[in-house]
Amino acid sequence: MSALLLSSDLLVTARVASIAREIRLQVVVAATGDAALDRASSDPIRVILLDVATPGLNLADLVPRLRDAAQGGVAIIAFGPHVDDAVLEGARQAGCDKVLARGQFLNQVAAVLLPYVRVGLASYPRPQGAPQHDAVDVP
Repeated sequence: MSALLLSSDLLVTARVASIAREIRLQVVVAATGDAALDRASSDPIRVILLDVATPGLNLADLVPRLRDAAQGGVAIIAFGPHVDDAVLEGARQAGCDKVLARGQFLNQVAAVLLPYVRVGLASYPRPQGAPQHDAVDVP
């Protein structure tokens, strides 16, 4: 499972990817709405991070299509400039689960992503003879 980041901003992409690596969450990146739709339909996505400042996005059209393409209980978290209230409100009205100002999002990337990390206990060394366990979600 992974996160999908829709952003054309290289600084945002680098920051999110770096933090995601630290918490062991794979992030796939798309720079356009069409690329995000392709990734959402082909990759097992748990959360979509949507940079509303990405040029050419029609949130009212894109958000429901992303949700359908992901085929599951995907969360959509939008973020954008705090001064652009109309666009942030448009993200809420389009059906995003959470909408944050860009600064708030970038300061809390790990906290935002952590609920979507799936830790498989099998990926850690297990003492000999210890029972097998299923994967658990980290709150």
